[in-house]
Amino acid sequence: MQMTIMPTAIESALTEGRHPGYLLNITEEPTPPEWPMAKSSPQLWRWHFALWEVPGLIEHHTPELQTGITSTKFAPKGKFQASKAYVWTCQLLQRQIAPGESVNYDPLYPLPCSVRVTREVGKDYVKIVDVEAWPEGAALLTDTLRAALKDLVAQSPTPPPDSGTSPVPVRTPPPAPAPQPGMQSWGNQGQLATIASEWGKQ
Repeated sequence: MQMTIMPTAIESALTEGRHPGYLLNITEEPTPPEWPMAKSSPQLWRWHFALWEVPGLIEHHTPELQTGITSTKFAPKGKFQASKAYVWTCQLLQRQIAPGESVNYDPLYPLPCSVRVTREVGKDYVKIVDVEAWPEGAALLTDTLRAALKDLVAQSPTPPPDSGTSPVPVRTPPPAPAPQPGMQSWGNQGQLATIASEWGKQ
């Protein structure tokens, strides 16, 4: 298996706040040695999400692919605060994880979720700071959408190992009904162009 360190920042058109989406996958990769986290967690987990600005865009627009990073620690609150991966998992599954219990996400993908992002002034990327369950998203998960999300995982390109940058987005939204007021500027990420033309044809 080839391991490649992915860029930590992906250009985003999302506004600050909570957004609907689906957890597509969780991958493991080496923690960059210069990160403070590397000492306690030589490996990290990268959580891959498909996100939309609002639920009304899900059936008509390709999502943004964004990622959140946690250490590989998976522990509840004790002497130290609960690990982020543990907190996110409890919130996504809407229950506490029992001591010694293993969680297998594989049969759960794509998992409906609500993701909170923050933005820094002058920056064109967002940071994922919290993840919660989004039960309403299950009703929108049609066979067509499920297949499209699976294609996103398969077709999302991996940047060259030494590039250090994410692909340049090409904002070419697929044909779709007029977006909701205030959403006219919300576009699609260029890395999804291979299926964008089909997304609005559900």
